[in-house]
Amino acid sequence: LDDTELKEYPKGYAASRYPGNASPSLTDLRASSPRADLIPIGEFPSFQNYPGAARPESATVGDAAMEASKEKISQRRMVTSLIPDWVDQYFDAILRWVSTASKPEETTVSLMGTIEKTVGLVVGKSVEQVLTQSDQPTIHRLCTNFADWIEGNMLPDCAKHMAMMTQCFARADAATATDVLVPRVYKRLITRGPPP
Repeated sequence: LDDTELKEYPKGYAASRYPGNASPSLTDLRASSPRADLIPIGEFPSFQNYPGAARPESATVGDAAMEASKEKISQRRMVTSLIPDWVDQYFDAILRWVSTASKPEETTVSLMGTIEKTVGLVVGKSVEQVLTQSDQPTIHRLCTNFADWIEGNMLPDCAKHMAMMTQCFARADAATATDVLVPRVYKRLITRGPPP
């Protein structure tokens, strides 16, 4: 880079320090800055590329911001692509817990009953939060799987937990829960009667 390439700088900048609107030399430009050792060669100091820390001569603040933005976008795309699989695994784990959970006792004197109720509330809130962050196709798929699971795992001891899960679906997407669950309940009541 020689002095002839610096003539593209604004003339107002040159006129403030050099008579006759002459372009400053590269040495004068670098020496005039309080952070002269940090200004990249050939870069006009401005609010966009004024360096705040030492960096390679070819890099500017704008370049660093662009790279950080690209990295953030890439990370979010990767996380978004993994969410559906993660939700499926999470929901399978919840169903395994429900199938092995004992029936919460009605009395508040029992320590195990209190623990079961507390765990049920915590799990219910976590399921509700996961469902509210999921899209409609994912909720529909999970609700369908849940309905299939209920038909094959109707255990009296975990009835309250299954009711809690149903409420989570209703809060997350009432229309989907109604479309998936109500016809199955109606069919069961009409054709087979209530469960024993």
